[in-house]
Amino acid sequence: MQQTADATSVLVVGTPRRAGFADTMLRDIDRAFRLNGVESHLVLMEGDDDLSGVVGKANELAAAGRQVLQFDLNATFTLPPSVEMPPHRRFTLLLDHPFFHMERVLACTGDVTIGVVDRTHMPALADYGVDLPVRFVPHAGPDPDPAPRPMGERDIDVLYCANLTPLIFEPVFNKELGQLSPSARDLTVETVNRVMAGQGNIHAALREACRDVSGGPLSAFPAEELKRVLFLVEGLAVSLQRRDLVEALCRIPDRAVHIVGNIPDVLNLEALAPLPNVRVHGMLPFEQVVEMMGRARILVNANFSITGGAHERIWQAMATGCVLLTNESGYMRDSFVEEEEILFMPGDMADLPSMVEERLRSPEQLDAMAARASAVYAREHLWKHRVAPILSC
Repeated sequence: MQQTADATSVLVVGTPRRAGFADTMLRDIDRAFRLNGVESHLVLMEGDDDLSGVVGKANELAAAGRQVLQFDLNATFTLPPSVEMPPHRRFTLLLDHPFFHMERVLACTGDVTIGVVDRTHMPALADYGVDLPVRFVPHAGPDPDPAPRPMGERDIDVLYCANLTPLIFEPVFNKELGQLSPSARDLTVETVNRVMAGQGNIHAALREACRDVSGGPLSAFPAEELKRVLFLVEGLAVSLQRRDLVEALCRIPDRAVHIVGNIPDVLNLEALAPLPNVRVHGMLPFEQVVEMMGRARILVNANFSITGGAHERIWQAMATGCVLLTNESGYMRDSFVEEEEILFMPGDMADLPSMVEERLRSPEQLDAMAARASAVYAREHLWKHRVAPILSC
């Protein structure tokens, strides 16, 4: 049941084993509630048994007559049967496809609303027969740097940050595929074929492939098996697209190109020689990557699995004054003007090196583009702009 914001106190909960970026995100979300005049309390759990902060604060707020709203990520917060919380609402934001979290979603009880960061994920729960309210809450980011480094003083021309999986190796993919049931194998192969042929987003391709392969609904597959199907589909399809992208970036001549992320030996970057201008860093801490964004002219967002939303990397780039080069996203097209505020990848990766090189020739134009994007970002895409659908649950 919806409650008024002035009667609501929010508990922003960080569960154990959270990713490195999560603390920053949760702190920004906690601050966003308070900027909107809502009482908010951040609780970062250190272990599974570290429940006293959450339960104790919920009891304290309820005793004071407050309506408690719990916010967490990926439906990871669980209470043992022996522990009770006072009646409260819960909003859990799923940061990637809901099927990766479906087992935990199915275990949710009480007054729960699910948030998704991609509009194409909106029908996923209903497609699996789950009757829970769903809200679209795209990623947001931190306050923009009020004085970002000018493009002429930045020493990284192009910064790419994303992983490739070993699934791109055919023997690795086939081994994983062989562990699925025959029907799940058929579903995986058909979905990959549809995605690579450009037949809609990943969820739509999965749903249509299921109809063709099994003639039944997605809910006919166990949640754990469907999660493995999606893992293979996203892992292969996204990594194939990232492979082509990275190879194209490495062909930008005489520019400082930095590659961050897990890049398996599927890519022999040295074979694209000579590459004295390309640095491959491997995995780096989140804080170091953000520091590198502040030195980069163009940040490449390669989250091909999110085509109806925005990855947090997009907003971190804008906050640090980068020009963003991103994969196709209907949400980003609705939010920014191509060529004036943002760059989209070309349909043919062979055109990418010349496209990027042309933009890099004019640091002044890059400065202007970054400034225009930053203005839109600061006006519409901070976490303080995302709290309304959460509070209205």
